[in-house]
Amino acid sequence: MRREKRCGVGRPARGAGDRGMVLVLTLLVLLVLSAVALAAVQSVTNHLARAGSYRVGSVAYGVTEAGSEATMSLAAINPGAFNEFVASHGFQVTMGDVSNIFFDTNAGGSFGREIGNVGGANWVSRLSNPISSHRAPGYAVGEYCFRKYFSTTDGTYGNNQVTNPDDVLRNSQKRFMSTIFVGPTGCE
Repeated sequence: MRREKRCGVGRPARGAGDRGMVLVLTLLVLLVLSAVALAAVQSVTNHLARAGSYRVGSVAYGVTEAGSEATMSLAAINPGAFNEFVASHGFQVTMGDVSNIFFDTNAGGSFGREIGNVGGANWVSRLSNPISSHRAPGYAVGEYCFRKYFSTTDGTYGNNQVTNPDDVLRNSQKRFMSTIFVGPTGCE
């Protein structure tokens, strides 16, 4: 008669096939936990990159908005001079035409410390050939004459002097389109 070895109360002793099973299960659990940790790191990295891109895009939006408003302000200050100015400058207004120091690019200025790493900000407004019009919002028809321009302002925030596009981490461009009535001016 053969007797089984018993270990504890009513349990047979472990056989040779059971050895190392705890080690294998532990390694499988570690493998699953490592995969979850790797996925979490990748997700956080992607979220940080998207947040940075969103911030740069928001700044480019502000640069473009400032350029569009500066073009309209230049036209409002002296309508007659504005018409002559844009005609003599190829129907465009650049950031340098408005001010040599349009944005404060010091470390504590318009863009903070990040401007040193990004490169710069710029905008250019391109205007259509003007259309003479007797109609403008808020004025009686035929009482005054205006010049109607279609303006496209392109703003950039980033490093524009890059030779290899793969080196650009955070550049952004935005575009504003507007209609500008300049006047009243002399009727032709």
